[in-house]
Amino acid sequence: MARATRAPRTVTSLLAMAAAALMLTLSGCSAANPITTSTPYSPSDGVRLALGGQVSAANLMVVSPSRQGAGVLLGALRTAPTPSAPAEPAVAGPPAQPNRPEM
Repeated sequence: MARATRAPRTVTSLLAMAAAALMLTLSGCSAANPITTSTPYSPSDGVRLALGGQVSAANLMVVSPSRQGAGVLLGALRTAPTPSAPAEPAVAGPPAQPNRPEM
């Protein structure tokens, strides 16, 4: 009856060390590069603003048909989860007249 052959200990040890080195190398990528979703960032065209401690703005942008023309402010305001933080947007300067096309 033939005996089953075993790999020598040195081969097994080398394979285990190579596997451990590969695991450490691959896990080092997350240590060297920060996870993008764990830090605040603007994933779209707008910008983010912190307006005091309880109000923040996200995705703010001005959309205009020309560089010098009137535009529309788009975005979102968010207040802290307390009802005592009202937020009302205001624009400095003269109010703009809407230019609505005739129907």
